[in-house]
Amino acid sequence: MAKGQRELVAVAAIPILAATILLLPPWAFLGVLGGAVAIACDELLIMARSAGFKVSRGPQIIAVAVLVAASWEFGITGTVVAATAAVVMVPTLRIASEQAPIGSLGGIAVELFAILYLGLTASCLGWLRLWPAEPLGVKLLIFYLVCIWVGDSGAYYVGRTFGRHKMSPRISPNKTFE
Repeated sequence: MAKGQRELVAVAAIPILAATILLLPPWAFLGVLGGAVAIACDELLIMARSAGFKVSRGPQIIAVAVLVAASWEFGITGTVVAATAAVVMVPTLRIASEQAPIGSLGGIAVELFAILYLGLTASCLGWLRLWPAEPLGVKLLIFYLVCIWVGDSGAYYVGRTFGRHKMSPRISPNKTFE
């Protein structure tokens, strides 16, 4: 990111997110969160494709949306059923394709990672907003997000100021062990 771009994004995004959490009804927050997760899933699959993995995008974005919606509507039971269905369906769809088994294992791993990691994370964020009674759910969600922002920002600025030893220059050229 260009110098100062990180701060500009935060200045614009944090008030919008805070307003979404604090002022809108829970279903509106869940809609915004669901859209963000679908975009994140698409970006992850695009990155995987550019790294040489053979991945599909459409079915996986639908699967992550189903997982998130099932978890919010039916709780843990919905989450387990949707996650299990993803674990069964993704390899099944891959085997049924014309290109199977060429590149299938890596593609399946990336697709399942995207669905489960992003879907379960969004499910838990939604549960924080939905299940504890108002205003506790809102407070817990804000506290959780502030902890992430403070930790991430602290790591960024400490690494930028004191960082000398590169962690993984090919993947993230400016990330340091410090």
